[in-house]
Amino acid sequence: MTFENLLLFRDIVQERSVSRGAALNGVSQPAASQHLRELEERMGVTLLDRSTRPFTLTAAGKIYFQMCRDALQRYEEFQVALEGLKAEVEGTVRIASIYSVGISEMSRLKEEFSRRFPQAALEVEYRGLAAMRRAFEKAHKARFGFIDRAKSLVIDPVLAFSTFLGGTGGGFGDQASAVAVDNSGNVYAAGITSSASFPVTSGSFQTTNHAVANQGTNAFITKLNPTGTALVYSTYLGGSGTSNCTGDAASGLVVDSSGNAYVTGSACSTDFPVTPGAFQTTNKAAGNADGNAFVTKLNPTGTALVYSTYLGGSGLAAESPYGGDKGNAIAVDEAGDAYVTGRTFSTDFPVTPGAYQMSNHAAKSAAWVPPMPGDPK
Repeated sequence: MTFENLLLFRDIVQERSVSRGAALNGVSQPAASQHLRELEERMGVTLLDRSTRPFTLTAAGKIYFQMCRDALQRYEEFQVALEGLKAEVEGTVRIASIYSVGISEMSRLKEEFSRRFPQAALEVEYRGLAAMRRAFEKAHKARFGFIDRAKSLVIDPVLAFSTFLGGTGGGFGDQASAVAVDNSGNVYAAGITSSASFPVTSGSFQTTNHAVANQGTNAFITKLNPTGTALVYSTYLGGSGTSNCTGDAASGLVVDSSGNAYVTGSACSTDFPVTPGAFQTTNKAAGNADGNAFVTKLNPTGTALVYSTYLGGSGLAAESPYGGDKGNAIAVDEAGDAYVTGRTFSTDFPVTPGAYQMSNHAAKSAAWVPPMPGDPK
């Protein structure tokens, strides 16, 4: 029984796969399977029940797996102790090891210890598995054992809440792409919807999916209370779409300390809601049946836009099905400046003088990272 054998068996069980466990240890699947057979023959017991998929541990397998984990944990603690002694030149280190691992591995480890720390001494105490477990439980106030199936099992963390969010669907259905949580525990979700009946709240910024007539999509932004039992606000965000492009979709979301929601994504619509004086008020890729990215800041009640702007160039007419620009992720700093990253096919995507890269070297798509000031104009 060697350290490598213990590690292999532990990984096979934890991965619930012989092939994945073997890969983690740099051995082939046939070699790992052969090792398992030889191990079972040597012990005279079956460790894995292979009649189920994935396999399950037998009673003997559970005991052996627990021993492997305990032994490997002791080995890891030994390694940590060695690292802590790098600056020491003398003293005594006392460790304990179960017989099976200690006999096969400890002589090698003692030699390594002596080589690295010639002025220090290493004392090893060999104990049985039960004694090792009792000592560890006493020192660390922890307990080891198998699950008592006669009792209820409570795992922390537990599911706080889980809910559907959507309408009757359409050509594309409803899909959340981003989530954020504010300081009060309210949960914000953003994504794409083709539903005309997506749940929106009275008085929210946009209560109608404007792209339904073109069988397209609008973005949505929804704020749920901390328990997930009610909507604080929920709104569509989008235009009428086009017959050649699916519509508008949110991909990134962040919330600032005041509860303003910042959203980015893609907009094919030429009438996507933008604010007067925004940085870019038109979809420059519309002539190529493409979309631009958008960056929108929604007020804390979800009733109005603080600002909203397109962000993009003319796209590529030859790209199909989508050759425009898209925002994928967004962040905001303490000053309220928004930082957006995404993808562009445009060769005329707006860049700033002296920027790190001022041209699209790919001629088809490239990444971009523009910071948007608190009031992008």
